[in-house]
Amino acid sequence: MRRAWIVGVVTSAFAISLTWIAEDVRLYQFATVGTLAIGMLGLNMLTGFNGQISLGHGAFMGIGAYTAAILVREQGMSYPIVLVVAFVICFAVGCLIGIPALRLPGTSLALISLAFALALPQVIKKYGGLTGGVGGINTPPDRQFNSPWESLTDDQFRYLFVTVIGIVLFWLGWNIIRGRWGLAMMAVRDNPVSAASMGVSLARTKVATFGISAGYAGIAGALQCVLVGYISPDQWSLALSVSLLTGIVVGGLGTVAGAVIGGLFIQFLPYYSNEISQSAPTVVYGVIIIVVMILAPGGVIGLLRRFGVWVAGKRGRSRADIAAAEAQASFPTEVDQPVPTATGL
Repeated sequence: MRRAWIVGVVTSAFAISLTWIAEDVRLYQFATVGTLAIGMLGLNMLTGFNGQISLGHGAFMGIGAYTAAILVREQGMSYPIVLVVAFVICFAVGCLIGIPALRLPGTSLALISLAFALALPQVIKKYGGLTGGVGGINTPPDRQFNSPWESLTDDQFRYLFVTVIGIVLFWLGWNIIRGRWGLAMMAVRDNPVSAASMGVSLARTKVATFGISAGYAGIAGALQCVLVGYISPDQWSLALSVSLLTGIVVGGLGTVAGAVIGGLFIQFLPYYSNEISQSAPTVVYGVIIIVVMILAPGGVIGLLRRFGVWVAGKRGRSRADIAAAEAQASFPTEVDQPVPTATGL
């Protein structure tokens, strides 16, 4: 626990310090990583900690982005308030989608979210009077998210804003996962029958988790609107949802830090793939993903933990401690020893 806090504080301090170290172009890229990481953290709560699969989180990012763009353009609402509204709307939509999925068997939530991801761009284009249609929405210059201080450029201020919001959301997510609700989520994932016998409400846990996950994705989309100032329907296609799911698998299912690694992976891998082969960058992209999954089936975080197990063996730790670390590395989770305190949720 103490080590996790130290890592979190050091990482946060480093991320904030980049505001005055990195160039503006890099800051824009890192800010985009931050938005993706927030969306992936929400998806990891759903998939890694609760065991549900969603193929539509890119659509929730789209809802959050359009909520921000419309409220800022039409109402002149401040961005911090817009983020709260985006979370509430996406939370409500996520719960509405999650409720009917409870009555359907198997991978029903994945299929429903897939249909939602495919339908949203068409709905946005259909109601062009509100959403701008195919042309999208361009935030007016006088309402752009610009720096109020001369000492910070616009890119620096936007990166700092995204970073601070990301730190707060990751801290909240960490506390949710390590608390009673996180234990209930993992109990439902690991053994629903035992979870129900302990008093955990399966339906409420699944629906609320999906709502929180969708809310995080909505904030991520709203932050992307802050960065770009322009959004269009094609930005929130099925490809984005698949990229988010790929990112949490590569970063590490059931981990908080895996979302950050996944964001870096999804943001920068296409650039390097294009540099390696301009004729077939998608082939290089796919090959790299396959190689990563072969070398690190538990994601990058799982690989790092296995390396820690190897180092522990070299240092002569007891076999019991090494066996426990190996078990955790096989399926990383932020709570080492779940206890029956989730009763009654």
